[in-house]
Amino acid sequence: MKISIKCDCGNEVKILAPLSKYTQFRDYLSSQKFYIGNVKIEDSNLKEFTIQCNVCKSWIVLGVD
Repeated sequence: MKISIKCDCGNEVKILAPLSKYTQFRDYLSSQKFYIGNVKIEDSNLKEFTIQCNVCKSWIVLGVD
């Protein structure tokens, strides 16, 4: 499986996740100057998190509920 994130400024990361294996998402993001912040957890469940580009400081919020 492959997950790609590309900011409008051109900063990009491609996360290669072998099937049925654990992948450390945060490590891949930080290796290409992205940052996970503002994590929202309710009743022990992840609800949303922010991904920020450390090149241009743009960000998005991803909901996972």
